Parts: sequence; C-alpha cells; structure tokens
Amino acid sequence: MHITASVKYFRSTSTLLKTHLLNPTRGPISNPIDNFSPSPIITTFNPSQQSNFGTHQFSQGHSQKTQKAHQNATTKNCPLNPPSLPLTLIVATTPIRVASPATPDHEMTRLGIGLKGTLPWPRIKTDMSFFARVTSRPPTPGTTNAIIMGRKTYDSVPKSLRPLAKRISVVITRDTSGSVREGVLQELEARKAKMAAKAAESAAAGTAPTPADEPITDAIVTPSLDAALSELDSVYGSSGRLGKIFVIGGAEIYGASLRMNFGALPRPVRVVMTNVVRKPEGGNEIPYECDTFWPLDTMDQSNGWRSASPEELTEWVGEEVTGEWKREGEVEVQMVGFEKLD
Repeated sequence: MHITASVKYFRSTSTLLKTHLLNPTRGPISNPIDNFSPSPIITTFNPSQQSNFGTHQFSQGHSQKTQKAHQNATTKNCPLNPPSLPLTLIVATTPIRVASPATPDHEMTRLGIGLKGTLPWPRIKTDMSFFARVTSRPPTPGTTNAIIMGRKTYDSVPKSLRPLAKRISVVITRDTSGSVREGVLQELEARKAKMAAKAAESAAAGTAPTPADEPITDAIVTPSLDAALSELDSVYGSSGRLGKIFVIGGAEIYGASLRMNFGALPRPVRVVMTNVVRKPEGGNEIPYECDTFWPLDTMDQSNGWRSASPEELTEWVGEEVTGEWKREGEVEVQMVGFEKLD
C-alpha cells in the first residue's frame, strides 16, 4: 500500500470500505460476505518523492532488530508476548500538489487519502483484494488478525458485512453512553448466527467442516488506541491466539498510531502502503482531488522512517510483493513498506 491508501467505497469522513468478491487466500468465492475488505482512506505516492517511496533499501540491522524483539518476547513454554507484535498501518495514498502553509506562493506534495468522506478514486480491484488477503491471513494456524479502526470506519462497512469475517474488529469510539458497544455486539451476534447457519447448511450438504484452527470472527469496542492494544494483549495475546495487528483508519487513528510511544515495551511500527496514480496509457498523470491527507508528507530517515525491501514486505504481508507498478485501467498501483526507526 505505498504511500497510497486502499479499500472500499462507503461514505465516511475518515475511511472507506468496500466489498471484495475474492477469497482472501484462494481466489473467487461464491459468498461475498466473508470477503468484504474495508479500505482505509490513505495517502498516495508522490512521483517527486520516488526515491523515498518507490525505492526499497534493505537494512539488515533493523531486520535483525525486529527478529530479536520477537525472540525476546518468546520463551520455551509461553506464547509470543503481544506488546512485541508489530503494529502495521495499511493504507492507500496518492500525490497531491497543494500550497505550502509556510510559503503560500510555493507548492508542496501531500499524500491524499480521501475526498468528501470517500475514496478519491473508483474501485481498484488490485488494492482491494490485496487488503482482504493480507488482513485475513493469520501468521499461524489457531491465530486471528486484529483490525483497529475508528467508529466511522466501522460504520462505513455495510451492516450485513460487519464485523468483517475471520478478523477481530476493534472499534475505537469516544461514546460514553454504551450505545456504540451495544450496537457492535448485537451485530456480532447476528453475524455469528449467519455463519453458524451457513456451516450447518454445508454440513447437511456433506461439505467438509470448517477447520478448528480457522480464524475467528470477533469484535471489541474501546475508548482509545492504548486501550485497544491492551485488550488485544490480555484477551487474545496472553493465550497465543492473536495474529497480526493492523490499523485500517481513519485519519485520526492513523495519526495516533504514528505518534504512539510504547516506552519500555518496544513494538515495531510499520506502514504497508499502496501508491496510487492516475495515468491513462500513453498520457500524462492526472491528479486526484483530495481533502483528507496522510499525517506524514514524507517517510524517510529525515523524519524517522526507513523504506523496507520487497523481501521484507513480502515477509510482513505473507505473500510475494515485488514493488513493481501494476496497471489497472487508467490507474497504476505499487505496494511498498516502511518501518519506524528507534
């Protein structure tokens, strides 16, 4: 996901989610509900910053550091210590030229992720399917990935599809009345009932039963990002059931994740970004209109980030990523990765 945001088209001031008709791991399926992919509104790739976003530099030292953090969090008889699990922001962005706040007569490039509560671009199947596969695929059998989002991002998912299947949806809200929590839990129970009915139909038809170690569908509601991570650690991590942790938007939640200080319990912070540019074949690039932007304008050593190599990104997401641009209609996309420096 590049400095480019991805995933789906339902109104939200912070992020957009859209239905994806592909199985996150095996291709086309008949039931779209289990494969809906929320797409956070994120920023896109800036051609003028290609040296930062389009070129991956492998850092052996940082790779070893990440591995060491995982090793230190593991003992012979205990599961992985959740606080060491990487926090991965997944987003799609596009380069936008805007007036510089400091010098209005000059322009600067920002990474756009949304327009009027929705994505700036039409449906991009390549990015949507990537999001669905990556967030649904657990690192090991018996674990389930978590997707952290704001309440508006959650609400932008069609009601019949939420919470998203085979993931732990973590909804952050300032609501103190309990109405948001109650609504999410009611939808969770309805979702589970539908899934149970489907499983019963499959069993009656002689279809193979669902594997016992398949990812679960669950949801929790918390008042803050700190509380979200703490509850994930205590409820799922302590028993070894927590897979990867993703942040899928909106802009405010992205910002909080990028600013977070983990103190004595270091946690790698990564960004999986889809760079999006509109460039008709044989023509010039046509910028999208955006009013919502990724919190950072650049992601390089000057502001505490490094580019990940295609090999590292492949390891992070669980499938091969080459870093090459891919064309879909008049749009070109590129998946890249970044990791925050200590």
